[in-house]
Amino acid sequence: MMEIRPIKTEVDHAAALARIDALMDAAPDSSEGDEPDVLVILVEAWEAKHTPIPAADPVSAIRHAMEAQGYHQSDLARLLNSRSRASEVLLGKRELSKAAMWRLHTEWKVPAECLIAPRETADFELSRVLSNRGLFRQAPRFRSRRYHGCLRGLLSLLVFVWLAA
Repeated sequence: MMEIRPIKTEVDHAAALARIDALMDAAPDSSEGDEPDVLVILVEAWEAKHTPIPAADPVSAIRHAMEAQGYHQSDLARLLNSRSRASEVLLGKRELSKAAMWRLHTEWKVPAECLIAPRETADFELSRVLSNRGLFRQAPRFRSRRYHGCLRGLLSLLVFVWLAA
């Protein structure tokens, strides 16, 4: 018999995750098979409220769009009307103008919230989220700049795909 309760604390959250894990092999059409579905909805709601995923920084969002859609730096240069400006944007040396953000959003479908986020804010928010989720405590190797950059890129990709869906 299902005993479903709202998730109010981190202890409740951890217990719900453990219960979902324990029921992963349950038959789909049984009462035990329905319980993980309900718990996942509760867990997702709690995580959305308590650990929101920050917007990707502009450079990561642009790089992902380029990779996903098969664009190259020359395509970005055409969009921005300058090869040097495209290079500076991809290196993080130049901020995007509002007109460039608009073109990237309308023509390449890059989410606007990713383009308007200042790079420092996106990095700070990502560090906060990773720390809150315990990734820095569980795996000390993620403290290095190289691994942090990889995680930032991966999280940016996930956010971009989630927002595009």
